[in-house]
Amino acid sequence: MIINTLKQKGCSFYFAHRGASWIEKENSIVSFSRAIELGCEGLELDVQITKDKKLIIYHDLYIQKDNKSFYINELTYFQISKIMKSLNEDTPPLLSELLPIIKQNKNVIFNIEIKSNKINNYFIIKKLKEYINENQIVNQCIISSFNYVFLLQMRLFFRHVLIGFIFGQERLRKNTMTINKIMIKILRPTFINPNGEYISKKFVNWLIRNQFLIMAYTINTKTLKNKLKRMGITIFFTDNHFFYSNKSIKEQITGQSSADNL
Repeated sequence: MIINTLKQKGCSFYFAHRGASWIEKENSIVSFSRAIELGCEGLELDVQITKDKKLIIYHDLYIQKDNKSFYINELTYFQISKIMKSLNEDTPPLLSELLPIIKQNKNVIFNIEIKSNKINNYFIIKKLKEYINENQIVNQCIISSFNYVFLLQMRLFFRHVLIGFIFGQERLRKNTMTINKIMIKILRPTFINPNGEYISKKFVNWLIRNQFLIMAYTINTKTLKNKLKRMGITIFFTDNHFFYSNKSIKEQITGQSSADNL
C-alpha cells in the first residue's frame, strides 16, 4: 500500500509534520486528529524512549526548565509528567495512545521518526515490532531516523517494516556525498528524507536513478515546494495544513463547519 500510494506520478503527497502543528500543539493527539480531519494523507511524529522504557511522542531530546536541560532518556515518564505540569504544559502522549487512531484511519500513512543517539536500540525496536505487528498496521507505517546504527538494527530485527534515512544539512554537504552514497547502499532504505532547503539536484538525480523514494522536509512555502517538484520530488513533510486541507479557511482555524451554523 505505502509504496504504491507514494509512487503516484504527478501527484503531491503531504505528511502533516507533527500533526496540524500550526493550529494545534505539535505531536499531540489533538494535533494528529485535526490533521486527519483536515484531510492529510500522511502523518509524521517523533518518538523516543524514557528511562523507564516508555515510548513517548515528543520532538526535543530534552526539556528546558530553569535554564537546565533535562534529557528524556534520563527521566521516567512520571518525572517528565511532573516537569511538564510545573511548566503548565501537557504530558507528552505515549505512542500506544496513537495506535487506535492509526487503526481507525487505514488510508493514512504514519511516518514514525525515532529520536535516538544510542548504539543499542534493541528495546525500542522490540516495542515497535510488538505494537505494529499486534495492531496489524505494518502497511501504514514507515520508521525513519537520523541514527544510521538504529536503522541497521531495524534491518536485522524488524525486516518487514519500511525505513527512511533522514538527511539534515550536515549530511547534505558536497564533501560528504561519497560516504552518504556508501551508507545508503549498505542500508538500502526505501526512503531518503532530506532537508528540502539543502538537497542538490545532482543528489536528487542519483537517488531517482537508484530508485529511492524521496520525502523532503519541512516544506511550508509554495516557492520551495515548486522548486523541489521541478527536481522530481513530490512527497513532502509540511507544517502548512493549507497544502492538504479539504476544508475552508474558517473550518481549518475553528474546527467548525459551515453546516454547524445552520
